[in-house]
Amino acid sequence: MSVAIQTSKPACHKACPDMPFHSLNAEQKAKGLAALQKVRSDLKESQLKRLREQHKALTAEANHEDTSQQRKMRIEFELARINTQAKRVNQRWS
Repeated sequence: MSVAIQTSKPACHKACPDMPFHSLNAEQKAKGLAALQKVRSDLKESQLKRLREQHKALTAEANHEDTSQQRKMRIEFELARINTQAKRVNQRWS
């Protein structure tokens, strides 16, 4: 039975991220934070857009005169669920 012995050598070729020349300057930090804020707002808007479309379609269906009372009750339940999801999205991405 052979046993492989591994020796660990220090990684001198890899720079330490704690060194001062690896830190970001104020301009880079501001640019990164602005990019993060843009991504957050884009994600929030894309999720809210989908929920708005679902809400609009269900509201139109509920207002249609051929819709049964039972279906209208289900639609009201779905609309309440969509509103709850929209509130969660707003809280999460704000």
